[in-house]
Amino acid sequence: MAPHQLESVSNGESILHGAVLQHNIIAISLLYTSIRLKELSEMLGTDINRIHAVARQMIEEERVVGWIDMVDGLLHFKQGMIAHSIADQYTEH
Repeated sequence: MAPHQLESVSNGESILHGAVLQHNIIAISLLYTSIRLKELSEMLGTDINRIHAVARQMIEEERVVGWIDMVDGLLHFKQGMIAHSIADQYTEH
């Protein structure tokens, strides 16, 4: 990997790992209407707190449309509401 891909951000995670995690959450939002944070954490091999933080940030930045139900530990996605430019990256190829 290139040196810039191995650089870490403030939480100690590599830039590449963060980008892959965000990519995977977008991909999952295209397949699921909801998923348990615990299940998503296990699928992606990432700490549940990190999953929650990344999903929350992506929702706040409107990169995915959804909400987090902390009582039931669910991440909900509103289908058909992903930004078109992002969705196109996954469906055109």
